[in-house]
Amino acid sequence: IPGAVNPSYSVNSVRATNSGSYDVLVANSIASIFSSNAVLTVVPPFSITPQPTNQIANVGNNVTFNVGATGVGPFSFQWQLNGTPLNGATTPVLNLNTVQLTDSGNYSCLITTPLGSLTSSNALLTVFSPFSFRSTAFQFGGLFQLTASGDNGHSYRLEASTNLVDWVPVVTNTVSSGTGTFTDSAASGQPLRFYRLILIP
Repeated sequence: IPGAVNPSYSVNSVRATNSGSYDVLVANSIASIFSSNAVLTVVPPFSITPQPTNQIANVGNNVTFNVGATGVGPFSFQWQLNGTPLNGATTPVLNLNTVQLTDSGNYSCLITTPLGSLTSSNALLTVFSPFSFRSTAFQFGGLFQLTASGDNGHSYRLEASTNLVDWVPVVTNTVSSGTGTFTDSAASGQPLRFYRLILIP
């Protein structure tokens, strides 16, 4: 190796072509001797792919997170919720059964190899209370009013249609004290009108 004449030898920005057996000839004015071989093995970079993705679920649903790793293993996995390790969650697939509101948070996975470790990006799980309609009624002047229950602080958009294909936004409201009331002031004189509520992320 040209210029490699010191007791130490450094290889910067190693590539696969740097793999091999290295030895050194040590000599003085009397004799010379070769060292034993030192083997350098260059492995592919360690990376996380795929990364876990955000999930939205209602209370009682099942949720699955997936993560993967490329490079030289063996790999070990440890899932975390808001940075705290989850007991027994040591595979690339994390299954959460019958999720509750307390399961909401950031999920990540710490992946470890003999050469180091990496933590995946955070995947946000948002758990909502089951959403349901509570009452519908026509009010004075032909107004149509719908009441629904859901998660406080979340917004829903009431949309109307005459053919279940084309939907027109009517009003957006935010749930407070467990319920939200939505009023269609254009319902009067409509021979047929369908409604739906859309959760606004």
